[in-house]
Amino acid sequence: MEILRIHDRNLSGRHVPHVLAAKSLELNRFSLGWSLKCNEFWRNLRTLCREELFSSKAISSQACIRETKVKEMLEFIGKREGKVVRIRDVVSAVVLNMLGNIMVSRDLVNLEDESVHTGEINRILRNISDLASIPNISDIYPLLAPLDLQRLRKKGMELHQRSSEMWKTIIKDRKENREIGIAPNHQDFLDAIIKKGCPEDQVNLLFLELFIAGTDTSSWVIEWTMAELIRNPRCLKIVEDELATEIKHNSITESHVANLTYLQVCIKGCTLLCHFSSLIGQLSHAKL
Repeated sequence: MEILRIHDRNLSGRHVPHVLAAKSLELNRFSLGWSLKCNEFWRNLRTLCREELFSSKAISSQACIRETKVKEMLEFIGKREGKVVRIRDVVSAVVLNMLGNIMVSRDLVNLEDESVHTGEINRILRNISDLASIPNISDIYPLLAPLDLQRLRKKGMELHQRSSEMWKTIIKDRKENREIGIAPNHQDFLDAIIKKGCPEDQVNLLFLELFIAGTDTSSWVIEWTMAELIRNPRCLKIVEDELATEIKHNSITESHVANLTYLQVCIKGCTLLCHFSSLIGQLSHAKL
């Protein structure tokens, strides 16, 4: 209890991989997920995210956006009947658009685009995730970090710069629209950030962290779940029967999720399997 009550700040820091932009002390003070200290910037971000994104009220108000994007995904997949569909790419695009509409009131990816998996934002997010998964000698021997022997740090900062340019354009458009009286029908997360007066570097880093956290895990878990269900016809039949029983109409709402207990168990199991297998893969790569 003494650790939690007295020494919590000293023991709450986490190791920041050298490949991430948040490793820089200048940017780390703006980070939400990788901040080394519980400073004023971090407290403000935490409060803002809790109120605008993660509170029960905020999550309930976002339900219509999530349902709309899921409906668009099902319609898109229905049009592709008889063709190959890359589930991970489609799910990534849908989650990106969910987050995009919640945070900046716009779609970030066009599902109808044949090159949806090669879009700028997808490339940036995936490249950062790939870089972070590579064993880095700078993390093992911090003394060698300034040399950046594998050039991972350099690549990571280049990706951060590209993402910053993308968010700067969106923020600039929003500010210009507000000046001439054009604004979304409702206040979104970007409006709340602008009203709060957050520095531009903080907004860029926050958006990057939130989008990476929100898209990569979701797409991987759904892809793994579908792959495992296909490998296990008995489990797949149970899921199909459950869906047929609980969803009477073509429209799917979030109220159905609570009743899909077996599907929830499958997803939770694959979440553990996905993370464990990723760890094994990284360890094997390191040994090689």
